[in-house]
Amino acid sequence: MASWRNIGIFVGGVYALSILGGVIVTLGYEIGGLVFIISPILMAVMLRMFAGEGWSTAGLRLNLRGHGFDYALALLVWPVLVMISLVGGTVTGALELPDDIIARWWPAFLVILPLTMIYALFEEFGWRGYLEPQIEALGVPDLTRHLLVGGIWTLWHIPYLMTFGVMGTLPLWVFAPIYLIETLAMAVWYGVVRKRTDSVWPAVIAHGLGNAIMWPLIIGELVVIQQELVFAPRPDSLLMGGLLVVIAALVWRRRL
Repeated sequence: MASWRNIGIFVGGVYALSILGGVIVTLGYEIGGLVFIISPILMAVMLRMFAGEGWSTAGLRLNLRGHGFDYALALLVWPVLVMISLVGGTVTGALELPDDIIARWWPAFLVILPLTMIYALFEEFGWRGYLEPQIEALGVPDLTRHLLVGGIWTLWHIPYLMTFGVMGTLPLWVFAPIYLIETLAMAVWYGVVRKRTDSVWPAVIAHGLGNAIMWPLIIGELVVIQQELVFAPRPDSLLMGGLLVVIAALVWRRRL
């Protein structure tokens, strides 16, 4: 049965493991990154197995019938947003793309996709598979719940960001509010779809696919970014962050 006590244990546990993972990495052990990323699913599984909460609200079924729109969003939003960012940045001169970008990006995408899907599963089975339905069971209104989960999700990333640093060169006072807004927008999008489909899988698909599309561009340095505040092909740019807010608002308006 859902309770604020167990929710507090979940949140405290994922935060503690997040900090522990960061500390382990700073000591020179890469296993700390794994400790960080498995913390949501680990705490969710422990509470469902050993705190008497069971699996009925975990959203493990695909529930495809009648929810094609939500799965289409999961598959299409990130490719479209990244394409808009790349085209807009190229046209305005804010980005420089190599002529062979597709030939270089495609193999990297295929290699990294299974890994990002696993990482997304680890996260979403905690945030949308456990925290969302448990808070819902306690009667918290939808928008309040989505934003609460988004805020908890954002704070969980702080040890990771402090350990590995933020992408790009934006000063923290600029990066932090954009990062918060885009994470809250994703939390609304994923939370609405989680409730409507009664499934965690649309969030897993969108989360993992988005990371697989963006990581090769940024980490693989396939894009030379001249104006990262507006056009960087990642959520912490003004363009993509703003588009995510629009997506969240549209999903929220048609949630019924």
